[in-house]
Order: sequence, then structure tokens, then C-alpha cells
Amino acid sequence: MLLTMLGSTFLFGALVYDVRYVLHDSDHMAGWLLGLVSLMVLAGCGLSLPLAGRWGTAPVMRGGTLAAGGVLLVAYMLPARVEVLGISLALFGLCVGICNPVCFTLLAHCMDGGDGFSGTHTVGLAWALNSTASKMAFDVGGSLLAGVLAASGLVSGVGVQSVHAQAGIHAGFLLLPALLYLLAGGVVLRYFAPQNPVEAVNSTASPPPT
Repeated sequence: MLLTMLGSTFLFGALVYDVRYVLHDSDHMAGWLLGLVSLMVLAGCGLSLPLAGRWGTAPVMRGGTLAAGGVLLVAYMLPARVEVLGISLALFGLCVGICNPVCFTLLAHCMDGGDGFSGTHTVGLAWALNSTASKMAFDVGGSLLAGVLAASGLVSGVGVQSVHAQAGIHAGFLLLPALLYLLAGGVVLRYFAPQNPVEAVNSTASPPPT
């Protein structure tokens, strides 16, 4: 989750800069694109449960994360146009929405329930650490994005940026998030063994009374 949150921080942090200086469109368009992503995330959350019920949580999480990174990578390689960006962000939002519920399901599965009466319950600690990691991703991602924009030559208050600055903005907006999502799906999540939902239920079911 740390890698994907870091990628999302780059994406949403650089969206306005990309629309303004690379696509040469208005800030209102950036707002519409953000709204589109939010809408598609909600749609993806509705698809998450039936997909996880059919293929399992781990394969859906890994596939959705890789698909989100792949969409951003393709968008980066295509010409910078509002139509291309809108379709790409819609697909990205759908993938993220599919991943969100199964991500927290996997987190719960990875935790040892322990014994709540003996003080060995670790679920609450795991959720706290997950929240901390997410906030760290926002903080670190924002700082890194500022460094990328500064290194690319972005000049504050200038309406037309240099070609080098536009290339840096576009890379920080699409390429870096794509690589982080692909890294998360291709390297980190590959260690989650696929499990059939029916087998998962059968393996945890109590034996019939004798």
C-alpha cells in the first residue's frame, strides 16, 4: 500500500500542473478530471466483491494494481491530449476502486487474530501502522514531487514553461506513478499465493460433529 499511495500522491499532486502547463487547459478541467477519477473509484468498489468472490482477493488485488500501472504507462506513451488523459484516468480510477476493498481484506487476512483477552490482539496495531504508512506516503510523496518539479525547471508564476519542465511534469504525473504501481503489483504482491475462495472457506470450516 505504501508504494501505491506514493504513486497516487505523485499523480494527484501533479495533475493540475500537467493540465495547466502540458495540456494548456484550465484548472476547471483538472477539477473535472479529479471528479471523474472519484466517480470511477466508486464504480470499481462495486465491482470488487463479485470479482474477489470469483477469483480471490489476492489475484484481484495484484491484477488491479498491475492494470492501474499499465494504464498510466500507456497514457504516458500516448500523445498528451485531454481526451486520452480522461479515458486513462477513468480506467485508472476503476482499477483503484476494485483494489481498495480487497486491499483491506488482505490486510485483515494477514493479521493474526490472537487473543483479545490476553492482550495479543494485533489487528488494531496493524491498522494503526497502515494508517501511519499512508500518511508517510503523502508526506514523502509531496516532498519528492516538489523536488521533481524543481529539478525539471518549473518556474512559479510563469504561464508557459520550458520543454524540459513540461517533460518533468508529465513524467512526475504519469511515469513515476506507473512505475510505483507496477512495482507494487509485480514484486510485492506476487508473494500472495492465489487461493480459490471455495477452498479458502473449506480450509477454515469446522469439521462436522460426530
